[in-house]
Amino acid sequence: MKPDQQEALFQALQKPPERGGLWTSKKVKIHIQEHFGIEVTEMCAWGHLKRLGFTVQVPRHTRTEVASSREQGAFIKKSGRR
Repeated sequence: MKPDQQEALFQALQKPPERGGLWTSKKVKIHIQEHFGIEVTEMCAWGHLKRLGFTVQVPRHTRTEVASSREQGAFIKKSGRR
């Protein structure tokens, strides 16, 4: 990719992907193909992410069963944290 294309990619990666979620090598590959007309592999897209200073991001797991406020208060009281 040319320097101006790399800069444009860097700016695009500052925002959430158009399709939602987090940037993945697959989404970067699609972005490069759609915006620059360059065919790249997912491995190459991964390399661009790393070269631009991005790291692996994993969404936090969401718990289905969460303690109530009362249960949380009792736990904190028992643990001695305040």
